[in-house]
Amino acid sequence: MSKSTNSDFGYDMDEFTALFKKACGNRTQMQFAQDSGMSGAFVSRYMKQHYAKPPIPSTLKKIAAVAANGVTFEDLMKCAGYDLNKYNHMGNFQELYYANIYEPFAQSSMKRIKGILDKKQIKYFESAVNSESNSLNISLKNKRPYRWYFRFLPVKDVELNGKDLARDELIYSGYGRIAAHSPFEMAKYSFVTDSEYIYYGLMNKPASQLTACVTVILVNNNFMVEDEQLVSAYNEHEFEELYLV
Repeated sequence: MSKSTNSDFGYDMDEFTALFKKACGNRTQMQFAQDSGMSGAFVSRYMKQHYAKPPIPSTLKKIAAVAANGVTFEDLMKCAGYDLNKYNHMGNFQELYYANIYEPFAQSSMKRIKGILDKKQIKYFESAVNSESNSLNISLKNKRPYRWYFRFLPVKDVELNGKDLARDELIYSGYGRIAAHSPFEMAKYSFVTDSEYIYYGLMNKPASQLTACVTVILVNNNFMVEDEQLVSAYNEHEFEELYLV
């Protein structure tokens, strides 16, 4: 029996793996990953017990939301060794997080990004994709329209900053969502963060198998864009005009 002392009561790796497989039901790991919004690589690593620590509670909530065979959030939390009394406010926390941290960060960052595009005289219009990302529809001269997707990663996200496992989970999940997009869509994908910890995490774990244009954008405390770097195997020049710095 494998355990970690990093959770409240100790992490039973074998029991959690068995429960995770039960939650997947008859679906393949990739099918479950797509249903839950996680990456296939992340699901596979937990199935193969490559991580000595349990997933964070918000990830367990994603698993429970699409779990088969009656597996509940409480079951997963117990197996992971978390004290449910500490996390029974998670729903309220998520609402407060989006209202007080995520939305202000996304809006301020997008204002700066659109300001740069305005200076470059690039035409665009904005459209929301879901609660975790935004996109711009871009029109470049003599080129067909395409979409630029943004995923915002504020440093104030208390579950991510300073925790390698949670950060890596976020990275692989983001890459997995990009890989699931239509290969026929002309698109650029960018992670936007004010955390050097997350920024260098993406730089050190590039999506070497993704041929889509994927970048990470670092902004400072005033939401000024400080850097933008490619983090995928994209090697074309289609989006050169859109690099912010």
